[in-house]
Amino acid sequence: MKIAFDGQPIVKVKKTGIGWCTEQLIENIKLEKDVECIIRYFRFKSQKEYINMEDYEGVTLDECKILSYRIYKLLWPVLHLPYSLFFRSKSDVSVFTNFFIPYGVEGKKINIVHDMAYLAYPDTVKRDIRVWLHMVLKGSCKRADRIIAVSEFTKREIIKYMGIDSDKIVVIPNGVDFSKFHDMYSNEEILGMRKKYKLDEKYFLYLGTLEPRKNILRLLEGYKIVCDKYGNVIPKLVIAGGKGWFYQSIFEFVKENDLQERVNFIGYVDEPDVAKLMFDAQIFLFPSLYEGFGMPPLEAMACGTPVIVSNAASLPEVVGDAGILVNPCSEREIAEAIEDLWMNPEKREILSAKGKERAKIFSWKKSSKLLKEVCDSLVD
Repeated sequence: MKIAFDGQPIVKVKKTGIGWCTEQLIENIKLEKDVECIIRYFRFKSQKEYINMEDYEGVTLDECKILSYRIYKLLWPVLHLPYSLFFRSKSDVSVFTNFFIPYGVEGKKINIVHDMAYLAYPDTVKRDIRVWLHMVLKGSCKRADRIIAVSEFTKREIIKYMGIDSDKIVVIPNGVDFSKFHDMYSNEEILGMRKKYKLDEKYFLYLGTLEPRKNILRLLEGYKIVCDKYGNVIPKLVIAGGKGWFYQSIFEFVKENDLQERVNFIGYVDEPDVAKLMFDAQIFLFPSLYEGFGMPPLEAMACGTPVIVSNAASLPEVVGDAGILVNPCSEREIAEAIEDLWMNPEKREILSAKGKERAKIFSWKKSSKLLKEVCDSLVD
């Protein structure tokens, strides 16, 4: 069976979460029996921000060089340009991992939908993304032969907002790359990572894009409450991740509340350092308002780091009883959770062990097998 993936989420050097998920699905499903994996992508001339796709082994690459992805993305919803015009390869099933299916895709089609944030929390999603999803998502779901939801929560959201029959939606959770996210890093590796990012020996960590949906302002307010109570006894807060939008208020809050010496912004973290950063943190903090799945806390759990997450959306489904769940709208509750976990080393050890066990439930090998089963059912 030939399974083609929209490779656009994986071609950029600085991948987003969807890019990493796409890559793991491809790397695992290509190992399944009787599968030929194809990666299709647009690459106009030599775009410097793109990786060398020749590094992907065991797959067929199908590259469109006649126009950029950005231009195609602008044109196809208006002109209904058939996707198949731009690629030579034929496939039994085409998998689109980034919410939408273009017009003119031959064969069976699968659409992976990660969340409904643009409808559930529109004020936390950039206007251009909201407009784009309003234009393409409902039609993409109708064109899909199957829709993959990354959690039971997301499946309910798709039914609620898209009016899709539940029988068309299959839940396939994301997984953990255990070759990267584990608790077996050497002292030398950790010391090198700390030196690179100028980190203290002990720190709390948030890792994710700096944008409203991630609720970083309330995290900072909760952290300030703890700092006001305990002073420098509390480890510094490291905020890692690229700037999204409306991030200015985050930096303004830190400056206005004299937290410059307590909060360390380290920006985008190089991919090989992410797991080491998580493993080395005392506590991983992720009080997001809305997540379709919630990869960062799951990866932190795989590293043995205790997590504090919000009790909203999909996060309770992913974390279970292996972390502390808080009301994301209560900075006081966030503060109490930080204080409780930091002041109780035994509790951190218990949650560390629970988190590692919980993370084992989510593997990319399992996810790819489930995806292969969906492809088989469509082709049969």
